[in-house]
Amino acid sequence: MSFNLFRWSFKTRVTLFTLTIFLFGIWSLAFYANQILHEDMKRLLSEQQSTTASYIAYEVTQELEARFKILTKVAEKVTPAMLAKPSVLQDFLENLLILQEPFNAGVIAMSAAGQVIADSVANTNQQKSTDINPAINEGLSTISRPQINKFTKNPEFNMTVPIRDSHGNIIGALSGITNLAKANFLEKATQRHYNKTGYFLIEDPKNRTIITGTDKNRIMQALPALGINPLIDRHVQGSDETGITVNPTGVRVLASAKRVPIADWFIVAALPTEEAFAPIHALKQRMLLATGIVTLLAGILTWLILKHLLAPIISAAKSLSAYSNTDLPPPHLSVTRQDEIGNLINGFNHLLETLNQRNEALKDSEFRWKFAIKGAGDGLWDWNMRDNTVFFSKTWKAMLGYAEDEIGNGLDEWAKRVHPDDKTDTLTTVQAHIEGKTPYYLSEHRVLCKDGSYKWILDRGVIVSCSDVGEPLRV
Repeated sequence: MSFNLFRWSFKTRVTLFTLTIFLFGIWSLAFYANQILHEDMKRLLSEQQSTTASYIAYEVTQELEARFKILTKVAEKVTPAMLAKPSVLQDFLENLLILQEPFNAGVIAMSAAGQVIADSVANTNQQKSTDINPAINEGLSTISRPQINKFTKNPEFNMTVPIRDSHGNIIGALSGITNLAKANFLEKATQRHYNKTGYFLIEDPKNRTIITGTDKNRIMQALPALGINPLIDRHVQGSDETGITVNPTGVRVLASAKRVPIADWFIVAALPTEEAFAPIHALKQRMLLATGIVTLLAGILTWLILKHLLAPIISAAKSLSAYSNTDLPPPHLSVTRQDEIGNLINGFNHLLETLNQRNEALKDSEFRWKFAIKGAGDGLWDWNMRDNTVFFSKTWKAMLGYAEDEIGNGLDEWAKRVHPDDKTDTLTTVQAHIEGKTPYYLSEHRVLCKDGSYKWILDRGVIVSCSDVGEPLRV
C-alpha cells in the first residue's frame, strides 16, 4: 500500500501538521529542559561530592596527625640507654597500650643507622626502608609510600618520627606500621556508605597507586598509565576538579578529588553516572509519558475542532456532489453560522446564483439560435481548428441527402464534396478570412449530394475563438 499524504482528508492532514508542530515544540522544550537539568544536577552533585571528598580528606589528615602525635610522645620517652638495650626497649614497646590501636601492624624502633632494634609485635621480621631517611637525616616526620612487605606479603605503609636525646640530637627513629589488608583507620574513612553505588579511594600520586578504598580488591592497584585517563592525570598532577570519566573497571563515573597534604595523597569520591543522573532519566521518562498523553489529547482536540469548523463545508460538498449527476441546478447551501466559513458559503451561493442566471440566459439564447436556424432551413457546421474536426448539423447532412450517421466529423467530409471547379476559389476565400483579411467568410459553390448530383449552396462563417496570440481556433 503506497503512502500518499495528499490522498488523505483535509482534516487528517491539518491534524497531522498540527501534531507535528506541537511535537516539535514539546520535544525541543523537553530537550532544552533535559540539558539544563542535567547541567544543574551535575553542578550540584559536583559541589556535594567535592564537599564529601574534602570531609574525608580532613578526617584522614586528622587521623594521620593524631598518630604522629602518639609516635612523637612515645619517641620522647625512648632514651639512649633503652636503644642500647634492645630487650628493655622491646618490653617498653610491647607494654604500651597507646600503640596497639593506632598501628595494627605494630611499631618498630631503629638506630640512627636505620637498623631495627625492637618492635611491638614479637617475632615479626621488618624490612629496612629508605623512607625513614628524612626522619633520621633531617629530623622530619614522614609517611612512606605504600608497598608490599617482602617478608609478611602484606600491603602496608610506615609513619616515622625521629628519636632525639636530651640535647636534641637524632639517635634513632620510631615507625608505626599500618597493614592495609587488616582493619585500619583508613578503612573507617573509605568504607562508609556513599549513596548506593558510590565509592571512595585513597591514592598515592607519586607512585600512581591506589592505597585503599571502598572496594578492598583495589588495594595497591596501579592507576592507568599517563595519557590514558585525562581526569586521573589531572588529579595526580594536583587538580581538585570534578569531572566525568570512565574508571579502570569500565564504569562511567562522576569523580571528585581532594588533597591530603600531610601525606601527599589525594581522596577520590566517585559516583556512577547511572545513579548520579537517575532522577534526570526518571524525569525524562515521565516527560515522555506526559508528552505522549498531551499529544494524544491535542490530536483528539484538533480533530474535534476541525470536524466542527469544517462541518458546513463538508455538508456543502455532499450537497453539490448529490446534484453533480443530475440536470437540476444545485440549490442554495445552508449557512449555519456567521463566520469565515459562513462568508465563504454565502459567496459560493452568490456564485451559484450568478451561474444559474447565466445558464438560463444561455439556454434561452441557444433556444432562440436553434429556432432561428431551424426556421430558416440552414445547415450548421462548427470547425474546431485545434484538432481539425467539424461538427455538421443534422440539417446540413439532410440537405445533401445523408442520414446523420453517414458523415463523420473530419474536415475532408466537406472538402471532398466541393465541386472541383469551385474548390480553389472556396479554399482561397476561407484562407483569407482565417488570415484576417476579411471580416467574415462568404462563398457560393457547388457541393456533391448523396445521389451524385451537385447542389448550389451559400456558405457563411466567422471566427468565434482565438488563442492568446491571436491565432484562430474556431470557425
